[in-house]
Amino acid sequence: MRDLTNKIAWITGGGTGMGRSAALALAAAGMKVVLSGRRRDKLEAVAAEIGESAHIETLDVTDSNAVAEVGKRISAQLGTVDILVNSAGINTLKRFWRDQAIEEFDRVMAINLNGSFYCAQAVLPAMRAQSDGLIINISSTAGVYN
Repeated sequence: MRDLTNKIAWITGGGTGMGRSAALALAAAGMKVVLSGRRRDKLEAVAAEIGESAHIETLDVTDSNAVAEVGKRISAQLGTVDILVNSAGINTLKRFWRDQAIEEFDRVMAINLNGSFYCAQAVLPAMRAQSDGLIINISSTAGVYN
């Protein structure tokens, strides 16, 4: 297995669920972990579990300018992001396409799709420059409903 000691991981949606699990696993592998999400209290709880290798960046991934700024801040303070885990996401209670409202669909797309794109755009130039990096996109089984 590749040595991940002191490499940088950025996890969106890092305060709960799969993002939290990814953050804990990557920190256990020796990575410095940047936790992003909208709820600072959740991020702080995960950071407390991880310890000094955890860093917090409160972020709404639907704000492309804020995502770009966080990406720049991570690079300036820690270095190039080696692994991006796009785990920020929401779901809808109405799972069938026939029941979807346009506003709810737009909200899901803004967070789940656009947010992942914005974060990838923030890290890709540096990953390309170092010819190394990994982007992991967490998705849902909700797409199987129609």
